[in-house]
Amino acid sequence: MAVAIGADDVPLTDQVVVGMGCPRKLSTEPSNDQALFVKATADCPRPRDKPRRLRHNRCQGFIPTLSWHAMTMTDPDSDDRLRLLALTLPFLVRLFGDGTEVAMQRLLLLALALGITYAWAALFARRTGRPLGSGLPAFAVLFVVMLPGPVGWGGAVLALSFGAVFGREIFGGRAILPPALIGLAFAIFSFPEGGFEAQGILALSPDYVFALSCLPGAVILMLRGSLAWQVAAGAVAGAAAAGLLMGDPVWWQHPGLGAFSAGILFLAAAPEGAIAGSGARWLLGMLVGALIVAIRLANPDQPDGVVFAALLGGLFAPLLDRALAWRPRHG
Repeated sequence: MAVAIGADDVPLTDQVVVGMGCPRKLSTEPSNDQALFVKATADCPRPRDKPRRLRHNRCQGFIPTLSWHAMTMTDPDSDDRLRLLALTLPFLVRLFGDGTEVAMQRLLLLALALGITYAWAALFARRTGRPLGSGLPAFAVLFVVMLPGPVGWGGAVLALSFGAVFGREIFGGRAILPPALIGLAFAIFSFPEGGFEAQGILALSPDYVFALSCLPGAVILMLRGSLAWQVAAGAVAGAAAAGLLMGDPVWWQHPGLGAFSAGILFLAAAPEGAIAGSGARWLLGMLVGALIVAIRLANPDQPDGVVFAALLGGLFAPLLDRALAWRPRHG
């Protein structure tokens, strides 16, 4: 319903109509019998400074897109600050458990990771004429947090570059999977002895301090709508079910082993890899959790298995979402 403002004092051609969308100007146009009729014309310039996650609908403002990645209406800088805040405590726990020498190496690796991610982002931004985008600091910090210990710098440079280019930049700066996940998967497959994944995971003691350090940040992201809690809960349930079915006597220890907590909360449940349907999220989480336990128990080397399971789950996530949302046509 439109309301005319200033109809008594303003000429008809200058009156403005305020409706459900943009302001409308009233214009007059004579008909064949010299009568006047009113025609509303929309004048809606397309804003250029809105976040990428919002889709412009002419004369109806900005509305969220249907993807779960765009469900939050926060600005990119706010998203970066929240992700860094969520990863700060796990990173500090890693440094405390490393010891002085290894902690210094981890800090230097973080500086290297930040330099590489920003360098690739700046290169592609200059080539394509777009801004750097968001998620760069969180990408670097998460990559370093997921590492169990010291790694070779050459392999780290290649892995970070691969994750930055093929996980983010070639898609216009918007990731379809977490770039840290893609970089870690590349490093594990390319350098199996490079220390990018813990081996003999079942012989290690559970690190519940590191596991619990991931929970406060996960709660913050969940409250802001940037973490799919169904995926995290489903992963714990899937890991427990797989451990019981495979006869693991200490099946309850898997969430505290290796990078299970960080990988599930910040990789598998991240907005880049998670999906929209609630049922599909539960199924995705159970699949990832079960895969982690199966890899740990079936592989003689007993690798951590978190990165491979999260990568496989992220690749099959759209299929799971489509399968659960499918309805047969009648008639």
